[in-house]
Amino acid sequence: MKGKSLFNINIIFFLICLAVVFLIHLGGSKIFAQEEEIIIYPQVLYSDPSPDNPLSMQATNVPLSQEITITFTQPMDADTVDEAFHFYQEGTDEFLNNLKYNGLLYIEGATLTFIPSSDLAPGTTYWIKIKSTAKSAQGAPLDGDGDGVGEEGEDDDWKLMLTTVGESIISPPPPSPTQLPDKWSEVYGQKQGLSGKVTSLAIDGQAHLWVATYDPYGLYRLNGQSFEDKISSFNYSPINGFLCLAADRQGSLWVSPDTRGQSDPNAPRLARWNEGIWQKVSAKNLGLTQDEAILKIAFDSSATAWMITSEGRVVSYNHKNGQVISYPSEAIDPYAMLSGALLVDNQDNVWVGSAMSGVYKLPKGKDSWEYYYDNSFPPYTTWEISADYAGNLWMGTTIGLLKLAPSKGTPGEWTRYTMANTGQGLPSNVVRSLAVDPVRGKVWVGTAAGLAKFDGQKWTNFAKEEVSNLSDKNITALLVTPTGDLWLGTDQGLMKRDEVSPYIVNSFPADGGQIKDRIRITFSEPMASDTVQRAFTLMDAVKATIDPNNAGEFVWYNDHTTLEFIPSSTLFDGKTYTIILDTSQAKDLAGNPLSAEKDKITFFVQENQRSGPSFTGNDNDVTLSGSGCFINSVMRHQSLASSWLRRLWELIQHLRVYLA
Repeated sequence: MKGKSLFNINIIFFLICLAVVFLIHLGGSKIFAQEEEIIIYPQVLYSDPSPDNPLSMQATNVPLSQEITITFTQPMDADTVDEAFHFYQEGTDEFLNNLKYNGLLYIEGATLTFIPSSDLAPGTTYWIKIKSTAKSAQGAPLDGDGDGVGEEGEDDDWKLMLTTVGESIISPPPPSPTQLPDKWSEVYGQKQGLSGKVTSLAIDGQAHLWVATYDPYGLYRLNGQSFEDKISSFNYSPINGFLCLAADRQGSLWVSPDTRGQSDPNAPRLARWNEGIWQKVSAKNLGLTQDEAILKIAFDSSATAWMITSEGRVVSYNHKNGQVISYPSEAIDPYAMLSGALLVDNQDNVWVGSAMSGVYKLPKGKDSWEYYYDNSFPPYTTWEISADYAGNLWMGTTIGLLKLAPSKGTPGEWTRYTMANTGQGLPSNVVRSLAVDPVRGKVWVGTAAGLAKFDGQKWTNFAKEEVSNLSDKNITALLVTPTGDLWLGTDQGLMKRDEVSPYIVNSFPADGGQIKDRIRITFSEPMASDTVQRAFTLMDAVKATIDPNNAGEFVWYNDHTTLEFIPSSTLFDGKTYTIILDTSQAKDLAGNPLSAEKDKITFFVQENQRSGPSFTGNDNDVTLSGSGCFINSVMRHQSLASSWLRRLWELIQHLRVYLA
């Protein structure tokens, strides 16, 4: 009986095994097929700028201030899209000259936004490329050609060609990346589209530099390194030139066109550039005579324009309500003879210069003027007035540079700087132009004999050849930018002096992050590569120094504003390292040292970065440390099959025990 029962058990076991094989043969593929993942490849749904013709993938007449927005059909993986995004000018290398580092790149969900740090060049062709290595949040590669399959090749790269509005203008050539030249740029002149002698400079709220010239007269805006001629947009003729430029405290640019001698009562004497349109104010509306011009403009905090005219009057104009107030010279002082110098200080006090020594002040909210002078000085004319944040008044005169320091209970304390008492630091005693850097305390002085700088203690005379290669010594206009750079106008054109220390804009990954195969450091301006590499120190967690030349490779991009350090296999996975840049050695192309605000970056080398995908987990959970939909799908099926067969085997064992 026992033998017969064992025989029956074996028969049942054999039949069950046959059934299992049959089910696996007929239904196993269907079971697995139910788990097969359908891959939906991401595509570009929309772009701004959009192509004129979807078949041509070309956008024309793109605004110079264009921001780039690209919308995908599904959320994307930010890291892979960042690596895959290229924006470059036609004819340049897409890797070495990738302009994405010259702006802000945001990737959030299914939207990419790129905001260039400056306007695009006019009449220029650019390319936007997103390589097919960009992946969705689910790991599917980009389907750039829209055929429904992402194949990670050049055919699946998404591309858009865009051409900006305007005519292409010659720009100054970039400096050598390894040479440290003098801090002066080359002269911007006729070769770059700027004609005439510079008379006035101003910067608007969008950080555009405006330039007025004469002989011949002109009005230009510097966009990046390209000049735009704004004469044609003014749309009024005839004009004898533009006498001065100024920006109000809200950033709007104002100009004073010289339209004297015309019988037209609507001839403009003042104009405001507002969102691409000139808003003109006539001589009649300002109460000016037919032969009266505006020599100087300054603004108070309410955007009221204060002006000195060629007939020696001070006029205020509120463009919001059209109110005009006039102060004839005799109302200021019966003996007043104004020189044309004008300043509105931070307290909204109005200062004007005298042609017969001293300055006049109209306190805010008052109607009567005050006179300031030092009778120990010989007679002089005040040509220019400026002020620093400490409240000191600086005046360019015919007897040198004067300083009026505020003092309680007295009109103020006067100081006179001349060629004699500055040890020839001042090139000439006749100071015609002046610019004060209120943040850094530098005073720039322009004379017909050259340029000088006073930092509060030390004078630097740039007229001396051993100090500077400044070619034109007749300084006609000076302007300090908010960042501290100096623009200088001469009879030959325009020059710029780099006075700003570079700094680290960002690093990828961020400080303290993990690297995959490299670390990228973006600087605020082009760097002298050899100085940065000499300043580069690599340390491990125990602060032992590692020679970076033996531990990796340096690669520079984007006119030497971006450095990539690619670690070699000598760096161990799972370890922390620190990059330190010696700020006294790392310099920009003008020789300015790296700012110490950010000079250290710590990064972590991920484990298994060079060993390929690896798998960990238990019977019910398999995790892939790499990526790829195909590999994930295969591993998921292997896991499912293993788990299903194991449970079936356990069931058979239980049946055998039960039947026995």
